[in-house]
Amino acid sequence: MHTSLWGSAIAKIVGTNARNNSKFDSTDNMWVFEETVNGRKLTDIINTDHENVKYLPGHKLLENVVAVTDLLEAAKSADILLFVIPLQFIGRVCDTMKGKINPDALRMSLIKLAMTLHVVDEGPDRLKLISPVIHEKLGIKMSVWMGANITNEVLMRLMKSNKNMLDKSYFCLG
Repeated sequence: MHTSLWGSAIAKIVGTNARNNSKFDSTDNMWVFEETVNGRKLTDIINTDHENVKYLPGHKLLENVVAVTDLLEAAKSADILLFVIPLQFIGRVCDTMKGKINPDALRMSLIKLAMTLHVVDEGPDRLKLISPVIHEKLGIKMSVWMGANITNEVLMRLMKSNKNMLDKSYFCLG
């Protein structure tokens, strides 16, 4: 996961589900690109105040959602990997992770922009879904969860009725 608004909203849901289900490790690592916000490291704010004040202010994350700046450290022991990152980072993320993640982990892309344009290619294969791109780069199969734009719906449900949302199996547990 990543600390964008979308990634933080999913982290809140995944953290709650993991905490409430004994089948899962209660600690959920969230990869954070380190930034300074009001003179503090974003990782320190998330891990101490349990809030992503930059992208999801006013919404507390659970204590089991741990901000980690090292991508491999965040992903190395994961049994479930959620790709919730901005599309422009996918190449670098995949290059960093290649051969260094659990090959048996469940993998799901929640990347909002589902397609990427490969400008170096010519012809009909220039436009590709992001899941095959991840598959090609990492050699792993991917599941995908997407819609036209489900971010607003997820956030509205999260704010409106946290309990009802978490009682349903809409989300991949982490």
